[in-house]
Amino acid sequence: MKLFIVTLPLILAYCGNNIPFQEVAELKRPVGLQVAAAGSLTFTLTFYVQNQEEIFDGYNLIISRSTIPDGSNLSGSPLIIDGTLPTLKYGPDDFDVNNSKTVTIATFDGFRSFENGVTYFFRMAAHSRTGRVSELSNEVSAVAAP
Repeated sequence: MKLFIVTLPLILAYCGNNIPFQEVAELKRPVGLQVAAAGSLTFTLTFYVQNQEEIFDGYNLIISRSTIPDGSNLSGSPLIIDGTLPTLKYGPDDFDVNNSKTVTIATFDGFRSFENGVTYFFRMAAHSRTGRVSELSNEVSAVAAP
């Protein structure tokens, strides 16, 4: 009987799904995204790395020729720059709400160039190393210019 009483707490301590708390946590929605036409059919994105979650590994960037509604982070295909997601690779150690990041984007979908005079819409979603994504950021738009 004593063996049962001693081992029961140990068994209960190791039961569960073995998923650390941070793995099931939701990622915060990015805010404050800005875009400007940079000339030569490129765009400059400005944003802050605001996510501190342990599972955070960057931001997916969604670009469209039409407005990107809320909740469409799974239906829009994120831009892939180097063959993998997230589009923009950052981690919790990059968190800094005082210093913005600036990235120049030169292709619409990783292959096709932006077209002169066309309005493009941009949104970001935080991405985790487990493949989870946050709600989409604010939407911004700009017209491509030569």
